[in-house]
Amino acid sequence: MLLIALASISEPAHAGDKPLYQPLPDWVTPIPIDSAASSDATQPQQRVIDTQTRIDHGTVWGYFDNAVRIDTPEALTRVGTVTATWAPDHGDLIIHAITILRGAQRIDVLAGGSRFQVLRREAELESLQLNGLLTATMLVEGLRVGDVLDVRMSVTQHDPVLAGHGNAAALLVAQPVSLGFGRARVLWRDGDAIRWKSCLTGVSPDQATHSSAGWHELSVTLPVAKQPDSAPRAPGRYARPSLIELSDFADWAEVSRTMAPLYRTDSAAAAIKQGGDLDQEVARIAAASADPRRRTAMALQLVQDKIRYFAVSMEGGNLVPQTPEQTWSLRYGDCKAKTLLLLAILGKLGIEAEAALANLGNGDLLSERLPSVMAFNHVMVLAHPGGATLWLDGTALGTREADLDDVPPYHWVLPLRAAGASLVKAPARAPAHPVVEIHNDIDMRAGIGMFAPIVIEGHAHGALAGQLNSLVAGLDAETRANILRKLLSGGGFGAVLLRPTFAYDPATGAATIRGEGFAMPTWKRADSRYTFNPGMLGTTSYPDRTRAIWQDVPVALGDPENKLITSSILLPRHGEGIAMEGIADETLNQPGAGGNTLHAQLRDGTFAYAITFTIDGGEVPASAIPAMRREDVEFANRAPKLRTVAGYPAPWQGVEQARRDHLFDRSAALIDRWIGEKSDDAARYRMRAMFHALELDPRAGIADLGKALALTKDKATLRERSELYQAIGDRKSALADMRAALDLDPSDIGALSIATRLMALTGDKDKALALIDAGLANGDDREPFYRAIKAETLADAGDKAGALTEIDAAVEKRSGNAVLLNMRCRLKGLLDADLEGAAADCTRAIQLSDQLATLSLEGRALARLRQHDLTQAGGDLDTALDINPASAEAYYLRALVRRQAGKADGAARDLAAARLLFPAIDTTFAPFGLSW
Repeated sequence: MLLIALASISEPAHAGDKPLYQPLPDWVTPIPIDSAASSDATQPQQRVIDTQTRIDHGTVWGYFDNAVRIDTPEALTRVGTVTATWAPDHGDLIIHAITILRGAQRIDVLAGGSRFQVLRREAELESLQLNGLLTATMLVEGLRVGDVLDVRMSVTQHDPVLAGHGNAAALLVAQPVSLGFGRARVLWRDGDAIRWKSCLTGVSPDQATHSSAGWHELSVTLPVAKQPDSAPRAPGRYARPSLIELSDFADWAEVSRTMAPLYRTDSAAAAIKQGGDLDQEVARIAAASADPRRRTAMALQLVQDKIRYFAVSMEGGNLVPQTPEQTWSLRYGDCKAKTLLLLAILGKLGIEAEAALANLGNGDLLSERLPSVMAFNHVMVLAHPGGATLWLDGTALGTREADLDDVPPYHWVLPLRAAGASLVKAPARAPAHPVVEIHNDIDMRAGIGMFAPIVIEGHAHGALAGQLNSLVAGLDAETRANILRKLLSGGGFGAVLLRPTFAYDPATGAATIRGEGFAMPTWKRADSRYTFNPGMLGTTSYPDRTRAIWQDVPVALGDPENKLITSSILLPRHGEGIAMEGIADETLNQPGAGGNTLHAQLRDGTFAYAITFTIDGGEVPASAIPAMRREDVEFANRAPKLRTVAGYPAPWQGVEQARRDHLFDRSAALIDRWIGEKSDDAARYRMRAMFHALELDPRAGIADLGKALALTKDKATLRERSELYQAIGDRKSALADMRAALDLDPSDIGALSIATRLMALTGDKDKALALIDAGLANGDDREPFYRAIKAETLADAGDKAGALTEIDAAVEKRSGNAVLLNMRCRLKGLLDADLEGAAADCTRAIQLSDQLATLSLEGRALARLRQHDLTQAGGDLDTALDINPASAEAYYLRALVRRQAGKADGAARDLAAARLLFPAIDTTFAPFGLSW
C-alpha cells in the first residue's frame, strides 16, 4: 500500500526541491560574525539564537542564525551534522553562510565546496504521514572541539489557500537558558493589520516596536525573563508556549470563512460519482435505514473502517483535502480527506453537517490564542441529524451508534461556514455508556490467604476498541501478551495471568480481552478476625495548589471517562463466618468532576460488587479540592469490606479439607500452564514453591526451588529452600544452601545466624565459631548481634555457660534493643536459666516493639513453662496464636503446657498442628529437654 501511495503522487520538478545558496536578503539585520566567537568556557555555549521573520502579503520569510560552541566530543557529533527541513511546495530553503570560528580564523565552509544533501525519504512514514517535507543535511568537515559553528539560513513559505493572509510564529527562549546573543525580530508592512501576542510573562503588547521605510518592526531580546512555574494539571489555557504568534486575521469568523470553501459539499471536487462504488455504498446505507441517527452512525463507520488513516500533506495538501472519490479509490486519507468524505456522504443522505477545525494537542488554549489557521492541527465533523449535534471524527476507530453522543476532548472547535463562525465550546461530559468494562471472577474457596484462580475479562468500546485492535495487530506474541496483561491490571487483585486472548468484533466495535490466572488476595488479621478489603475505591490524587501563584488556577480533571468494574468472589466455607461491612449502595457526585456509583452484596457464599467511575472531563476551582479530597476518602472508607467472626480458622487449618475437596487443583493447573509458557523463568518456579508451601507440601516446594536454582542461583531462593529443608529436618541440605547464600553475600548477618546454628547442630561448632569471630573482629556496630548469634550457636552446641556469657555481653552493649532482649529471653528459657530475668526481658521487648510480640510472648511462655506457671504460660501462648495462628513453636509449647495441665486432647491437637506446620518441630526443642 505504501508503494501505491507514493506512486499516486505526481513528481514535477519544483523550484524549491533543492536548497538555494544566496547572500543575506537586504531586510535582515545580521549581527557581526565576530559576535558569535568565544572559546571561553565561562561564556554561554549557545553563542547566538537570532530569528528574524518577515510577513509580506501571505508570504512568510524566516531567517535563522544559530551559533554554538563545541565543548565536548559528544557536542562535536551532535552539532557537526547540520539539518534543515522545509516544504518545497510552499517555498525555498536558502543557505546564506556556514562558518567555523576558530580563534581569529573564519573558515567559510561553503567556499570550500561543501553542499547540503537532500534526503528524499519522508521523515514521518512510521507515523503514517506523508508531510511533503524535505530534509537537507550537511556533515561539516574539519570541525574541532573548541570551535564555534555559525549557521545562517532562511525558509520561505506561501500557501495560496490562505488568500493572502499571513500568520507566523517566532520562537522565544526564557531564562535560565543563557545566550551570548539572542533576538526575535519580526517585520510586516505598515499597511498590514498584523496583530501579535505571546503567552509568556514579560512579553506584552507594549513591547517596543517601530516603523521604518514602510515596515513595522517588533524586536524582543532573548532570553526573556524566567517564567513562573506551571501549576500541575492546570487547564490547557494556562499553558505558556514559548512563542510570539502573529496573524492578520481579524477574528475567528474570518478564519472560518477562509477555510470554509475547502469543505463545501456542493463543489465539483466534493461530488460523489453517480453510480460509482462510493455512490453504491451510500445507497446501501440509505436502504438500510431511514433514521437519520442510524444513517449517521453507518456513514461514520464506513469512513472509519474502510479508509485507513494516512496523512497526505503534499501538493498543497497541508490544507487542501483529497476529493471523496480520490479517498475512496486510494482507501487512505488524513483528517481532511476523511472529513470531506464524511461530509459528502452525509450530504447525500440528507443529513446536515459541517466541518470544524480543532487542536488535538491543546484545544483549551484556543480561546487565548490569536485567530489564525496555524492554531489548528485537526478537522472533524459536526453533524446535526434530527436537530442534535454530534461530534464525529473520521480518524477515530470503532465508533458505533451507541457512542455517537460522546464528545472527544476538543475543548473548542471552529465551525467552517461561508458566513463565518466563532469558536464553539465542546461539552464536557462523560461518555453515555462505559467505554471500559472489567469483570473479575475469583474463586477463594480454597481458603483465605491461599492462591485463588481468577478470570478477568475486559471489554472496550468505541474508539478505544478500534485503537486496541490496531495496536495489538502487529505485535509479537510476548509483547502482545504483556500489553494485554497490563490493560487487564486495572481490575485490581494483582493477578498473575497466563497469555490473555484478544478479540475484536467489527460489527459492534467492541474489543474483548480475557485473561485467566491466579491471585493472592490479602486478608489482614487484627483483633482475632480477618478482613478483606478489595480496594474497589482508591482515592483520587489531586495536585498541589498550596503555592500562592497556583491558588487561583483550576484543576483539569482529565479526559471524559466512563468505566465499569464488576467482581464476583466465591468465598471459603460457602461464606460461613464472613460478613459484609460498609455501605452496599452509594453514589458520590462531584459537580464538574463526575462521580462514582457503588453496589455490593454478599449472598449464598458469593461477594459481588459493581463500581462505575465517571469523569466529565471538565475542571474545578482549586478551592473545591480540599472538600473533594475529603469526600473521596470518606466514600472509600465507607466502601464494603469482608470481615470474619472472631476465631475464624487460620488459613492452614483448612488445607487438609481443601485438598480432599480438590480446591487446590485449579490453581495448581493454572500455575503449571503459566510455567509452561516460559519454562526458563526461575521466578515462576519460586511462585509454585510458594503455592506448595501454603498447601503444606514442603517437599514439592523444595523440588521447584531446585528448578529455579538450576536457572538462576540467587541468595533469596537459596534461603527459601534452606528454610524448607529445615522444616523437614534435613539440616545438612539446609546448611549447604545457607552457606551458598552466605557465599553470595557475606554481609548477610541473618544468613550467618542460621548457617552457624546449623553447623553447630550438625557437629561443626568450631567452624561456626570461627565464622562468627571473623565478624566480631571487624568491630563494627553489629558486634552485639554477632555476640547474640554466638550465644545461640554455643547453646545449640551444649555450652550453657558460654552462651549466657555472650548473650549478656550483647544486651549490655544494646540494653534497649528489643531483638536482643527477645533473643536473651528465649535463650534463657531454652537453657532453663534465670527464668525471672528471661520473663522480664520478653516483657520489655514487647513494650519496645509490637512487631516482636509473638516471639516475645512465646519466649515468656517458655520461661513460665519452665517455672510450671501453666496459667501464665498458656495465656501468653493463646495471645501469641491469636496474633499469629501459624506459629508452629507456639503450638508446640502450648502442647507441652496442656500435657502438664492434664489436657491430653488439647495437647494432642496442638502437637499435630505444630508438626503439620513444621514437621521437624520436635528437633528444635528436644536438645533442651523439651521433648514430647
